[in-house]
Amino acid sequence: YVAVMAGLGGGGWGAPDPRSAAYRYGNQGRILAFKLDGGETPKPPLLPPVPPIPEPPKQTASAESVANGELLFTRHCAQCHANSPRSAAPDLRRMSKFTHAAFSDILLKGALRPLGMPQWDDLLSAADVTDIHAYLISISQRAFAAEQRESDVSRTSHD
Repeated sequence: YVAVMAGLGGGGWGAPDPRSAAYRYGNQGRILAFKLDGGETPKPPLLPPVPPIPEPPKQTASAESVANGELLFTRHCAQCHANSPRSAAPDLRRMSKFTHAAFSDILLKGALRPLGMPQWDDLLSAADVTDIHAYLISISQRAFAAEQRESDVSRTSHD
């Protein structure tokens, strides 16, 4: 017999490639044991489909605020938040209404510290957080609109 540990590793990528087995089956650790002339190795069950992006709030910020938010997000947030399905950290394009409402408290007051989200009041101002949120609303709106178009095309092609 040969036993190996598989999963929960593989180069440190925060978001698996959609063509990979990790994207389709997950990447939870497990022990695989092989023997000569043994049978086929069972695969884990497929993960459920990625839920659609919820409709984001209306954008009220200026283009300059959105651009500043993108810069700040890239500098401080993108290292963890890849904003892609099944990434290691939450896809912020999929924020709930509650998360949008609590966004400032999450970043400046540490509302999600028990879940691993650090507090950023030592590096970011309230205006910075507002700009980051505006950027996230912007990319959420684009992703939501793209999903809606794909859904319309899919529905039309099946009719």
